[in-house]
Amino acid sequence: MATGQTQYNSSLNPTAIYEAALMYLRAENVMAGMVSTFNDRQGLIPRTGSRWGELNYREIGVTDDVTPETYTRSALGTLTPKIYANQVFISDEDQKTDLEDLQAAAAMELGAGAAQHMEENLLTLFDDLTGGTIGAAGSTISWGYFWAMRSRLEVQTKVRRPKFFVCHTYQWHQLAKTAGSAGIDLITPRDVDQSIVSAFSLRQVDDVIIYPTPNISIDSASDAYCGMFDMEALALDLRTGFNLRPQRDESRGGGGVELNASMTYAFGVWDASKGIQGIFDATAPTS
Repeated sequence: MATGQTQYNSSLNPTAIYEAALMYLRAENVMAGMVSTFNDRQGLIPRTGSRWGELNYREIGVTDDVTPETYTRSALGTLTPKIYANQVFISDEDQKTDLEDLQAAAAMELGAGAAQHMEENLLTLFDDLTGGTIGAAGSTISWGYFWAMRSRLEVQTKVRRPKFFVCHTYQWHQLAKTAGSAGIDLITPRDVDQSIVSAFSLRQVDDVIIYPTPNISIDSASDAYCGMFDMEALALDLRTGFNLRPQRDESRGGGGVELNASMTYAFGVWDASKGIQGIFDATAPTS
C-alpha cells in the first residue's frame, strides 16, 4: 500500500526530474505551436466553438434603403478533455546503484513522451480536414501537389499569413531530393524559435513552414496522410498542465518512489475548412 511517509533517506530529486521533464516537453512539442491553443478553462467540460459568417457588400442606388444581411454563427469543432497519465517506479536499490542516469532517463521519457503523445494525437486529424483532398493512395508526393495544396488553402482561408505543411519524413525525403531540380529554394523559417528549427529540420517555402516528422502513422499499403493548414484548423485545449507527483510505496520490491505524471487536455479539429489533406506513398526510401 502506498504511503506518504518513509524512513529511507533517499537522494532522489523529484523536483529536478520534473523541471527536466518540463524542459523536454516544451522543447519537443512542435505541433502545439502550429495550432490554436486554449488555456482559459479547467475541468472536463467540452469546449464547443462557433464562428460568425461573412458579410458581402452590394451595390445600392442613391435613394435605396440598406437592408440588413443575415449574420449568424455556424458551429465549429468540439474539444473534449481527457486525463492522460504515466508512472515511473524508481526502487531504492536502483537509486543506490544508478541514480544519476536513472533520473535523467526518467525525465526524458516522461517529458519527451508527453510531447510525443500530444503530437501523435494532433497528427491523426489530417484526414478530417475538409478544405480539399490532394493526391491518392499510392501516389508519389511532388512539388506540384505541394503547390496545389497551398493554392487551395489560400482560397479557402482568404488570409495571408503563414501556413503549415506537416508530412511524414519519408514523404519529405521525396520532396527534398527534388527541390533543386524543381527550382525550390528551401529557407530557414525566421519567425520560429531557432532551437526548434535546427532540432526538427523545419524549412520554409514561400509562406509555408514545413515540418517533417516520423510520428505520422503509415498504413498497411505504405501510404500516409499529410496536411497543409492554417493554425485555426486544429486545436489544443490545455486544462491541467504537465505535473509530476512523487509518492512513496513500500509494498513494491522492497520500497521505492512512484513518479506519477499526468496532464489534462483536449485535441481536435477546430475549423476543418481551413486545412487541406493529402495522401501519398510513404515507402521507406532507398536512394
